[in-house]
Amino acid sequence: MRSTLILALLFAALSVVSACAMNSGSPLVQLTGATMGTSYAISYEPTAKAADAKAVKQAVEATLARINHSMSVFDPASEISLLNQAAEHQAMVLSPELYRLLALSVKVHQQTQGAFDISLGPLIEFWGFATQKRDLAHKDRGQLEMVRTKVGLDGLTLDATTTSATKTVSGLQLNPSAIAKGDGVDAIAQTLKTLGINNALVEIGGEIKAMGFPPHRAQWQVAITQPQALNLKIQTLVPLTNQAMATSGNYANFFESNGQRFSHIIDPRTGYPSQSPMVSVSVIHPSCAIADAYATALMLFQPKLALAFASQHRLAISITFHTPTGLKTVTNPEWPRVRANIE
Repeated sequence: MRSTLILALLFAALSVVSACAMNSGSPLVQLTGATMGTSYAISYEPTAKAADAKAVKQAVEATLARINHSMSVFDPASEISLLNQAAEHQAMVLSPELYRLLALSVKVHQQTQGAFDISLGPLIEFWGFATQKRDLAHKDRGQLEMVRTKVGLDGLTLDATTTSATKTVSGLQLNPSAIAKGDGVDAIAQTLKTLGINNALVEIGGEIKAMGFPPHRAQWQVAITQPQALNLKIQTLVPLTNQAMATSGNYANFFESNGQRFSHIIDPRTGYPSQSPMVSVSVIHPSCAIADAYATALMLFQPKLALAFASQHRLAISITFHTPTGLKTVTNPEWPRVRANIE
């Protein structure tokens, strides 16, 4: 339990901290809570038309409860759990929310040539990053290949007409955690809009969305911390307006064996922990769910290929990666102007 809590704190801190709620010249309402194994934080500008803070909090909690009941693999009665329990070739009608998320996951899976995959559960378990005790000494390539037969979104068929999903591979298990936090951020933002709130900053576990503008300022300012474990030193500030940003990194969750470092980010195309030089990837997109998925997938890319992919899909990205002379951070032309090297 202790290691799980530490990892949760590391993931919450690894990418984003708000730098806009202080000294804004106008009070912002702050809401915080627990969700999806991590925390959420909301800063919003109250208006005469907006609901009171208690009503906002209740609406946010209801939204998150609905998402968790749909997408949480830790709830045996959730939709995703029921789909995982369903027999092979048995169609299951899904809620519009879960169907949309699965369709988006399949789309990004195809765009990234398999780098993004929400069916990695068996591989994550194999490498000891899930619930079972790590025991690589008694595992071999044959066992790995057997596990790989149960992985791959090619084993999931979606029917848009009936909003149903069918597993065509025995043992296929879906876990949308690599996109669920971003989707939760989007859902909260939509809830806030329905309550008359147009200016807000929403964050779940480091994935963030900026709505409108902060009081008396032209843009929200979001900080990216330096990609080092237990380091909250700000690397750069990013201005955001009606955009979301998600960051993925591999410097907080890893293990070493026989002098080799193994990242928790598994490459579904090989079955092995990522060998990419990437240390962290941040993606900006109007949808936090899409930014979340792309940030995860691009961690598996070589830097030049990640930048080319971002250009092709008109993404704003910032990547930090290992070079022979140390870490290097590169942003593409779409990335907003930032203040770097903040002391």
